[in-house]
This record gives sequence, C-alpha cells and structure tokens, in this order.
Amino acid sequence: DWHAGHYLKIELDKIFGYANFRNEIVWKRTVREFKGSQFLPRKFNTNTDTILFYANGKETFFRMDRVLEPYSQEYLDKAFKLEDEKGRYYLDVAFNRRGASARPNLCYEYNGFFPPHPSGWKVGKERMEELEKSEELVVQNGKLYRKIRPKAGKIRNNLWDDVPEAKGDEREGFPTQKPEALLERIIKASSNEGDLVLDPFCGCGTTVEAAHSLNRRWIGIDIAIHAVKRVSAVRLEDHLGLVAGRDYVLDGIPKDLEGARALWEQDPWQFQKWATEQVGGFVTSKRTADGGIDGRLWFAGEGSRLEEMILEVKGGKPNIQFVRALAGVRQQRKAAMAGLILLQSPSPAQRRNFEREMAGAGSLEVLGASYARMQLLTVEEILDGKRFDTPGVAGKTSADPVLPMG
Repeated sequence: DWHAGHYLKIELDKIFGYANFRNEIVWKRTVREFKGSQFLPRKFNTNTDTILFYANGKETFFRMDRVLEPYSQEYLDKAFKLEDEKGRYYLDVAFNRRGASARPNLCYEYNGFFPPHPSGWKVGKERMEELEKSEELVVQNGKLYRKIRPKAGKIRNNLWDDVPEAKGDEREGFPTQKPEALLERIIKASSNEGDLVLDPFCGCGTTVEAAHSLNRRWIGIDIAIHAVKRVSAVRLEDHLGLVAGRDYVLDGIPKDLEGARALWEQDPWQFQKWATEQVGGFVTSKRTADGGIDGRLWFAGEGSRLEEMILEVKGGKPNIQFVRALAGVRQQRKAAMAGLILLQSPSPAQRRNFEREMAGAGSLEVLGASYARMQLLTVEEILDGKRFDTPGVAGKTSADPVLPMG
C-alpha cells in the first residue's frame, strides 16, 4: 500500500535487478463515498494499492493476450460500423500510406491491382491470398480494401480499475485480502497450466485458491500459523474440496511435542497463538505485554451471562510463580476462570504444588456442575486431546478449535 510500496521497490531492485522492473500497476479499489461528516479529512482519499511487476530476465514468460481489456460497446458501435454474417468490421486500404518504408516482398501486382505508390501493400502476397479466400478483401472505387474486425480486446494498461474489492462470501476477514479476480489476472498472464506459483505471504489464501482453480501447482507460506490453518480449513477444504495429506501437504504446524518445542524456539509469540487455539481460545491480538493474558475462552455462566476464562501460555521451565501471577490477573480482571498452559511438563511434585495453589481459587458452579476456577494443561496433554473443563464454550464444545478472522 501507500505506506510501503516505495520501500519494497528498492528491495526488489536489489533482488531482481533494476533492469528487470517491468511495471508499476495501480489497483483502484472500490471508492468509499464521503458521508458528509462535519470534519473534512486532512488528506486526499486513498483507494489504491500498488502491484510491482518484476521479471527474471528478458525471456521471462508473459501473455498479454490472456488478459486483454474488453472493448466497450460504445467503442465497438463507433469504430466498427459495418457488419456481415461474420460480425462487425470497418474497411481499411490494403496498401501502406505514402512515405512508409517499403520492403521488396510488399511490392507486387495482385489480380491486376498495384499499390498506388512505392510504399507497397500492407501484407505479403501469401497473406493477401488468404484474405481473399476468406472474403476479407473488398474492391471499392478501383482500390483494394480489407475488412478489419475487432480483436479479442485492447492492450491492458497499468491502471486496473475494473476489479472491485473482495465482497460477500469471498471475504475471509483479513483487512489486506485481495479479490480472487485480481490474482487470476496476474497468474494467467505470467504462467501456464502446470507451472508453479509461490505466495510467500499467503495470508487468507487468495493466491493458492486462484492458482489451484487455474490448474497451477502452488506453494503458500505465512509466518502466522492461524493464517495457514485458515487457508487449510476454509480455502482448501470448503472452497476447493481438497483434503490435507491427500491433495496437499500442510507443514510447519506442530503435530507433536518436538514440533511444539521447535515453534517455541523459533517464535514464542506464534507458539502462544498455536497453543491458545488448540484449546479453543481466542488469541490476544496485541504482540506487546498483555498483562499475563495470551487468550480467552468465552462460555455461558449462570443466567446465560457470558463469562471468560483467561489463558496464559508458558514455554520456559515450570515455576510456581506462573500460577500465582495468573491468579492475581484473574482476580484483578474478575475473570470467572483461568487456564495455564505449559510447554514443559512439571515434575509430579511440582504438579501437586501447582494444583494445590490453584485449588485456593475455589470452584465455579454452573447449572449444578462444578468447575475449578484455575486449571493446568501441558502441551503434551493438549496433543493427546485433553482440554480445559469448562461449561459450553460460546456456541461450541471446548475441544473445537477457533480460527480467528485475522
């Protein structure tokens, strides 16, 4: 967008080479009308994004004929006023204009006709015979004309104002989501069926869905695990009917304790998000200090009142202070429940101490059932299918993972 495009241009010049820059394409999104507030904006409206088109050399594949811009009906009516059984056309002289550079193969007699000046015909003799055979040549006023018919479309320019933002069922909740039609245009022009399309920031998966729909192979990468899971759950499974392990490989998301440890070492914040989602929690969106809260579970308490279970995820060596700090946050926030998730399993003695400390928070009574206000789960237990013991969680069971909207 307008914040970053110029910085990315410099980086891409380093990667691909300044000479391999092809186009700066401006995509004009849907215009949002000014709603008449008494306070006028202090800058012009921003409703465009930038697409930087680079190649990897002079011979890089590109097919403009696949993405031509359709002619308007107004233009067709004005430019192609004649019509026969084949469709619209206009007549153009078959010879070059005076002063054009004539090649020897364009200077010849054709059925008694000669070009009116040395500039010659517009096409060679073989092509002229093809035009006559297909009835595309016309004689008028002693001159030879040929029928010119509209092409498939006109060369597309670098302002794309005909692709609106993603709307309705296509929306996945990501603020930077692009419409599938935009990615289809890029993929059609720059690849053939069977070619490989890479999106290293795949987000909500628009590129991989467009690539798959166009019979391209694809790789999608994203640093956010929840984004990759959403691609898998929504784009690939619901939209395309693909099955993980059969139709595609989902890699980089922990499937065992070793994978969870690797994620923690690589990116603790992504590990916290992954662990929170595994128990059905909503991830805290802020990456900064969060007051001891990494996520929340919501459930119906007495009288159908919405209650929260705050969640804290720890990857370091188990410490009783984890429990005490979480207890303090729960009391401060007046949360109904609190859950602690540990990557490293405590020793049996530590576990007993943790549970004894947690028992001091008491229990929550909902519809005759009792739930410990503070609970502990290890990642190993979560991978085995264990979940926090809570009342029904916001319209789903506590074991169902929640896939955030961005």
